[in-house]
Parts: sequence; structure tokens; C-alpha cells
Amino acid sequence: STAPGWQANNDLRRLVFNGNGRIVRDEAIVETNAGGIYGWWGTNFHISPDGEKIAFSRPDAVGMVNQEEGSLQTLLDLLPFQTRSDWAWVPGIEWSADGQVLYLVYHAPIGGVNDPESSPLFDLNAYILPSGPLVKLAQQTGMFAYPSISKETNPTWLAFLEAIFPEQSESSRYRLITMQPDGSNRRVIFPSEGAAGLDPQKVVWSPTSSDGSATGFLGFVYQGNVWIVSTQDWQPRQVTGDNLITRIDWK
Repeated sequence: STAPGWQANNDLRRLVFNGNGRIVRDEAIVETNAGGIYGWWGTNFHISPDGEKIAFSRPDAVGMVNQEEGSLQTLLDLLPFQTRSDWAWVPGIEWSADGQVLYLVYHAPIGGVNDPESSPLFDLNAYILPSGPLVKLAQQTGMFAYPSISKETNPTWLAFLEAIFPEQSESSRYRLITMQPDGSNRRVIFPSEGAAGLDPQKVVWSPTSSDGSATGFLGFVYQGNVWIVSTQDWQPRQVTGDNLITRIDWK
């Protein structure tokens, strides 16, 4: 009855389908729970590349799912962001290709303020599993950086969004950045100088190529259209023109 119109269960379920697409088993991995601070918004879950591990992110923590016990193991406590609205900030996270690192957006405190939850500082960090350390890769990215790792590993690329106005990242548009997972070879991909930035989104990498090619493709949505970038020349190319696209993924 109150904003945002729901109370999240923060549960995690596994569905098993048969060859006809029917659900033959529905089991709970994590039962309904409070979900921590601002748990009414909901917890996000992220499966590792090998399908064996599951990470979670919520406004106050990042961690791992203990699938045997059906519990959440916190790896890193986060400073929640006070939106003063009917939504909650949940950090974007991403697995490394080998499942040994979690890339995440970290809400950093700011000195000399009485309300630390209102800090405008957000950095892109790498958390080395299983117990740290936490390594800063990019400073002042904004809250909607949404790291995304390439499927190709020769070399591997990490893409993320960087707020054009980082201290107003809640309302700012973003530029698309790529770099290697250690922070080297950073380049601004999009938009061109003077053009409007991207709306917050998680950009998506193409699957591993079947022909052994090292070329990967990065897709994103800009002003309602699909754009593609090849790692061969890093030139953005517009694919659609009807301004009707809201979300994309690769098959």
C-alpha cells in the first residue's frame, strides 16, 4: 500500500524445465527474508560463469549464496545510499571470467558530513575472492556504472558506464568506458564529443565465438536504438533506427 508498491521477498528460486519447456521442479534456494537495509526494494542475484556459484548484491552488502544452507554470506558491507525517494540503490556487480573476482560499484563515504548515506562518491572496485582485498579500479564512476566483462579472454575487456557529472550521478547521463580488468588500456567508447550521454544500463557482450576469433562485440541501447561496438576497431555502429528498443541481450 506504500511506495514503491511492493515488499520484496528477497528469495531465490531454481526452476527446472523439461524438453517441452514445462516446469518440472520449483525449489527454494533462499527463503523469503528481510533483505537487510532497504530490503523492501529487493536483492539481486548473479550466477558465476561456470554456473556453480551465486553472488548477491543489495543496498547494504555484497556476498555469496550458501546454496547448501540456503543462507547469504556477506563478503563486503556497503554504505547504503539514501535516495529520499521510493527506490533504493543496489550496486551493480559482475563476475570475472574465471570466477575469482567480483567487480562492483562501491559507495564511498565523504568526510565532514552529518549524513554519510548521502555521499555522492561511487567507485568501481574489484573484490578478490574469497576474502579480499578490495581494489579500486576507477574513481568517481557514478552509482550506475554497471560493470560488464567480455566473454572473450584474449584479451578480456571490462566495460562500464561513467557519469558525465559524477557528483549528480543519480540524474546524470553516462559515457561508455572499456579497459582491461586490471585498469589498464582505458578508452572512452561513446558518445562522441558534444553528444548526449547514455541512460543507465548494463551493456552486454557477445558470446564466445565458435571460430576461435578474438574479436568481441559490445551492445548497448542509445536513444531507443541498438548500437554495436567491435573490439577490432572500437567504432560504435547504429543497428536500428525505430527508437523503440528498451533492452537487449545476446543469444
